[in-house]
Amino acid sequence: MKINGTITNEAFCLNGKTIAKIDGLVEEFAVQLKTERNSILRTRISVEEILLRWMDHFGEGCPFSFSMGYRWRTPYLSMELPGEACNPLIECGDEDELNSILLTKLGLQPHYTYEKGKNCVYFALEKRRRNPAVLLLFSVAAALFVGLGGREIFPAQVLDTLSVMILAPIYNAFLRFLNLAAGPVTFLSVLSIVYELGNMSVLGNLWNKMCRRFIGLCFFLSALSAWLCLRFFTLQYLHDPISTTDFSSTLDLLLHIIPNDILTPFIEGSSPSLILLAIFAGDILLSLNRQGQNTVLMAAQSGFVMQRISDNINTFGGYMIFVILLLHLWTNAMQGLKSLWRPLFLCALLYAVYLLIALLYISWHFRLSPGKLAGKLRAPFLLALTTASMTETHRESVSCCEKKLGISPVITRYGIPLGSTIYMPGVAINMLIISLYMAEQYQVPISFLWLLIAVFLSTILAIASPPISGASLLTYAVIFSQLGIPTQALGIAMMADILMGFMAAALDQVFLQLEMILLADDAQLLDKERLHSNV
Repeated sequence: MKINGTITNEAFCLNGKTIAKIDGLVEEFAVQLKTERNSILRTRISVEEILLRWMDHFGEGCPFSFSMGYRWRTPYLSMELPGEACNPLIECGDEDELNSILLTKLGLQPHYTYEKGKNCVYFALEKRRRNPAVLLLFSVAAALFVGLGGREIFPAQVLDTLSVMILAPIYNAFLRFLNLAAGPVTFLSVLSIVYELGNMSVLGNLWNKMCRRFIGLCFFLSALSAWLCLRFFTLQYLHDPISTTDFSSTLDLLLHIIPNDILTPFIEGSSPSLILLAIFAGDILLSLNRQGQNTVLMAAQSGFVMQRISDNINTFGGYMIFVILLLHLWTNAMQGLKSLWRPLFLCALLYAVYLLIALLYISWHFRLSPGKLAGKLRAPFLLALTTASMTETHRESVSCCEKKLGISPVITRYGIPLGSTIYMPGVAINMLIISLYMAEQYQVPISFLWLLIAVFLSTILAIASPPISGASLLTYAVIFSQLGIPTQALGIAMMADILMGFMAAALDQVFLQLEMILLADDAQLLDKERLHSNV
């Protein structure tokens, strides 16, 4: 199978027979990729719908081109049709534009551009992905086998040479890549989320309330978790009283987020300054929103770029776990690994308590058996727990909300994509706990201001980052650089985040569905009979 190259690139006239032919080509290509059956069906329906909308707009018989192949190991489909701009992913109105952007950010919708007088739609097709848990276990087992076996066979001098000459340069190169990508991804993430939330404000009070609840609960749970977790870590506190000079220095530090120029924050990787610039840029995009589709496309493209960067990082994740563990074993640098069970146990405990409280509250509020409610939420919960992805559970979540929980599609159409994008309390708690753990392991002194920065960055980056594997690694590079945690901690943070990511995805999934119940009830769009049914 080709790594790069085009398999098919043909010109067609748009009509019913052509659409049927392309449908067959898409199915044949997807089957070769061993794509899951649901993904094949979804892609075929999307391609047919796009071509039918173009045929309705431009008329039957208009020329277009269709190609499929590989770009850097990524299978793709693309269609180009010359003429005036016509985005087939958007039916009409601001609501459809917003929904399109949200789904693109989740990786659930193709990418549209208008270039040089041509309408272009690009699909990045999915190969059958290995379960992240299986990949993690395989990487750990391989590292332990090679690492411990190497220590028995080779002398320490040989292992040190291999570590210095091979493993350390690979690890350092990966860290440099994370730091390189962290700045642009932070900017694009915040820019995209500012645009999305600004557009939600024009949809009515219900959607404004939804945004406020999602963001407010993320910050509340992060701050509460920080307060609860402090007593579980042995941290070095700065207890010096705050003098006038200290207050002035702190205020100067806070105001220093205003950069001298636009380029410096990107060069230095200053995440607070990048966040501020992204907020201003997002506000400018919103002010230009009514002047054409270019701003809509720019917002959607920012999500597409983040998704591609995160996918590339995720591709190397398993290999890097192997390299990091092997490097730690051969250099006896086990700092942070021996007690890694502590943040894992603490996360599991917090998640269990939060889930129990949320389930009991919803059960009491609607006079519903906790066991019955848990049973309705079981399928998407288990899927999130085994895949660690909100994207993978999107369709199961929508089906559960509408068919089992009685939530109107009016709510789920925008609430589920929006919540899967910005409602990330579990991810924020993960980042916060790992930051506290690394501060303990590397003896980083902390203060009240340090904690505020940790809570703010963990929450805002969890909200802004795309909900796909690989994105969290970039956020740790940003957070650690601002909190004074050494870059050497990124390797251990990556392993801990992968393990804790499964629990976080399950927590976020259940919390999102429970919030959908409350929001639907407030809007009188909840079918309580279906909620209490045994379906």
